[in-house]
Amino acid sequence: MTLPRDASACAVAGKSTDKKPTGQNRVYGTDMISVDAYGYSHLLERDLAELTYLHKANERGLGNINWKDTLYKEVTV
Repeated sequence: MTLPRDASACAVAGKSTDKKPTGQNRVYGTDMISVDAYGYSHLLERDLAELTYLHKANERGLGNINWKDTLYKEVTV
């Protein structure tokens, strides 16, 4: 799979210990904070409050932890 030049990627693989095992999911975006927040809260269904580094990055303006406020699209292949 070729990644667009202006995007970053984060892959989250479903595991038997995950609440929502879905095999392998790929999340692409230009905002890594949003990508991490989406993967952790939406795909893994875990509490974002546990990830202090995301909150620190969001406070410093390095990205947006509120992925629901961003433009996103889910695609099933």
